[in-house]
Amino acid sequence: MIRWISFSFVIFLLMPMSARAAGAAAFSLVTETGEIASGERFSVNIWIDPNGEALDTVRAYLTFPADRVQVRDMTLGSLFPRVSPGNGFDNEIGMASIGAFAIDSAVRERGVLATVVFEAMKSGTANIAVNSTSRLISNGEEKANASGHVGTSIEIGSGSGTITPVADSGSQDSDVTPPNAIVPFTARTRYVEGEDALIDFGTTDDGSGIDHYELSLNDEPFFVAESPYLLSGLTVGDLLIEVRAVDRAGNERFGKTGIRVYQDGTELKPEDETARALEQERIREIVAAESSSPDNGLLALFVSASLVILAIMASIFYRKRRSVS
Repeated sequence: MIRWISFSFVIFLLMPMSARAAGAAAFSLVTETGEIASGERFSVNIWIDPNGEALDTVRAYLTFPADRVQVRDMTLGSLFPRVSPGNGFDNEIGMASIGAFAIDSAVRERGVLATVVFEAMKSGTANIAVNSTSRLISNGEEKANASGHVGTSIEIGSGSGTITPVADSGSQDSDVTPPNAIVPFTARTRYVEGEDALIDFGTTDDGSGIDHYELSLNDEPFFVAESPYLLSGLTVGDLLIEVRAVDRAGNERFGKTGIRVYQDGTELKPEDETARALEQERIREIVAAESSSPDNGLLALFVSASLVILAIMASIFYRKRRSVS
C-alpha cells in the first residue's frame, strides 16, 4: 500500500504561485499562557500581520511535534471569508495546512486567520512553528517575510492554565460523534490528460478512533482507500473527489475537492509546472518504495521462479517431441 515517505508535499500549493518578491507580511501564533497537563486541550490562534501589504490569498503551514501535541480541530476566522481547497492536518508527521482568500477587498489589518485546537499528549516542550513555505499573496505576488514568522512554545506538565479538558470518549457504543473535519487535497487543481495525481487525506476521531477511509470519484460508489491514493491516467474533464472517514462506531464525516483535466498538449501556468515536477518526483519515490517492499520482493521472486519452471518444462517437452520424431 502507498504511504507518505517524505515531507515534501507541504510545499504543494493550491493557490497561484509567482516569483517570490520581498514582502513585509508575516504570520504569528498566539496561545494561552500557563502550563498544560497531558490530556488537556488548548487553542492556538494564527494571526496575520499584513505590515502595510494588501493581502488577498493566504496559506499557513504549521509544524509541531506529533509525539507531544496533536491537532483536534481547525476553524477559519472571519478575516478571510472564503476557504481554500486543501485544508487539513496529519498527526503522524506533525503538519497542519489552512488557507483562505478574499475576492471583494484585500486584507490590510492585523487579524486571526484561524484557530487550531491541539491536545497535549505527553510532558515536555512542544514548539509549534510556521513553516517557511507558508504564503501571503497580494495580486499574485508573494508578500511573506519568512524571517518574520513567529511560532509558540507550549510547556506540558502538571497543568495550571484555563484549558478545556478532554472528555471521556467511553466505549465505541457510546460514540455518536463523527470524525473531525476532513478535506482531500491534491498538489494542484489543473492537470493534463494522461497524467497521474496523488490524493492526500486524513483526520482524527475523538471517540472510538478512525476505522478506515473511502473515496468516490465523480459520484461513483465509494471504495476503501488509503492516503495517499495514486490516481493514474487522468481523462479530460472536471473530476470531483470525495472522501469519507468512518470511525469504529460507524460514524461518518465527508469532505470533497475537485480538479480540472485539460486536453493533452495544453500549456499550463508556471505554478502548475512547478507543482507538477514536485508531484512527479513524489510519485517516483512512492513507486520506488513500493517496488522495494518485502512483499513485492517475494512476488518478484515467485514470478521469476515460475518463469524458470515454465522454461524447464518447455525444454523437456521440446526434447521429448524431438526424440519421438
